[in-house]
Amino acid sequence: MATTTTTTTTAATATPGKYLDLDQTPIQGQTGWALLDLNGTVLVLSGKSLSQSNNVTVLYQMLLETTNIIDASEDFCKLTVSFSNSAYLVSRDENHIYVVETTSIAK
Repeated sequence: MATTTTTTTTAATATPGKYLDLDQTPIQGQTGWALLDLNGTVLVLSGKSLSQSNNVTVLYQMLLETTNIIDASEDFCKLTVSFSNSAYLVSRDENHIYVVETTSIAK
């Protein structure tokens, strides 16, 4: 499992610290991914379609409405949102939320 530590981010005041670099360990069908802090701030954005849309923000808002994603004691594992041509997989670790866009549902 590749991890990356960086202080360069898309958010001026945010620093992601240590996180799983999904460019180094992509999942099947991955077309892009985003790393958010637990407050929804985008720290890393990779992939053309994700950077040209507000899908990450919409998915974060869906998480806030359906689960307590920012509560570390919440037993959140994974959320999959599927469309006809793509799917979004959402997961988290202690400090981050990962949003992965795929061309199909990864198993």
